[in-house]
Amino acid sequence: MGNLAEFGINIPGLENKRYEFNFPVDDRFFENFENSEITRGKLNCKVTLDKNSSLIRVNNHISGWVELICDRSLDPFNYPIETSGQVIYKFGAEEKEIDDEVIVITRNHPMINLAQNIYELISVAVPLKKLHPRYDPETEADDQLIYSTRDENPEGDDSRAGTDPRWEILRKLKNNEEE
Repeated sequence: MGNLAEFGINIPGLENKRYEFNFPVDDRFFENFENSEITRGKLNCKVTLDKNSSLIRVNNHISGWVELICDRSLDPFNYPIETSGQVIYKFGAEEKEIDDEVIVITRNHPMINLAQNIYELISVAVPLKKLHPRYDPETEADDQLIYSTRDENPEGDDSRAGTDPRWEILRKLKNNEEE
């Protein structure tokens, strides 16, 4: 991960109260993450930070779009992102990560950097199967016929005269017809 200092928040300068920050996320942000499937996008991360004497609660709300590559056609398309997440930084004797949402930091920890957390929230919001909107089953026309077993010949049973006699026998068995 590259240098993303603009996503850092200085802890020692904060009083025990609520703060709000806005972090723009663009193409330069995604360049800092190796092997990222997201390379382009325009998002805004609204951060609400609540600090008190025992912990810091960080709520992230991210909205915007990222450019994805369609799995079916390989065409690029913009995918809307709207996601939220929370991380709690507890003050403790030694620094350690308890889980994805709880991190223990020391009281003299100089800064928390939210870049990795923001990137993970965006990445989790990306669907596993990336389909261009024109292939989305919810947007396809309902009257589009994919497969039909209906006989397309309007002439009826007389048109079967040219069919293989073995198929005619099977048709009779299927319809329980007697000879």
